Amino acid sequence: MRPRRVGPRRDAVPRRVSRVAASLGIAAAAALLVWPAWLNGYPLLFSDSGAFLHQTIGPLMIWDKPWIYGPVLHAFHWRVTLWLPLAAQGLLMAWLLAVTLRVVTGRARPGLVLALSAIAAFLTTAPFTIALLMPDLFATATVFSLFLLGMARDRLGRGEALLLGVIATIGIAAHLAHLPLAAALVALTVVLT
Repeated sequence: MRPRRVGPRRDAVPRRVSRVAASLGIAAAAALLVWPAWLNGYPLLFSDSGAFLHQTIGPLMIWDKPWIYGPVLHAFHWRVTLWLPLAAQGLLMAWLLAVTLRVVTGRARPGLVLALSAIAAFLTTAPFTIALLMPDLFATATVFSLFLLGMARDRLGRGEALLLGVIATIGIAAHLAHLPLAAALVALTVVLT
């Protein structure tokens, strides 16, 4: 009979360090991805942002603005600050990038997440979309989520798959243009698999 081990497993500490590093990498990537808001001194707003914010006060139904993004905003701002929805948007996109890189490369790579976020932050328009309080950011979130669910489902944990399903559902419902985008992605996945 083998003696029973007492105390933490040898690999428990490196795993915790790895999780902390991954979390810090995602937080730093999120901060990079919303730099226009830092420069502006406030999250970026568009004229339609007001309509979405008004959806959180009362059940305002506007024909071309689905009643989804407003309640999502309210879940984070609670009439206190719009910095929290901005932080949520940055963290969402950084997490999606981290999960995608983990699935593609086979392991968590916080440094690569940070490097790719820096490239996206300074060489693309991504930070302007992510820092803008509008449902447009869910186009990218829907693409990432459907890609992961359709092409890499076997490499996701149960909780991750559920969260990606929720993100894709909210993303598809949040903007009128996201439904045909999602339909095209699902059709492409069916053809490719």
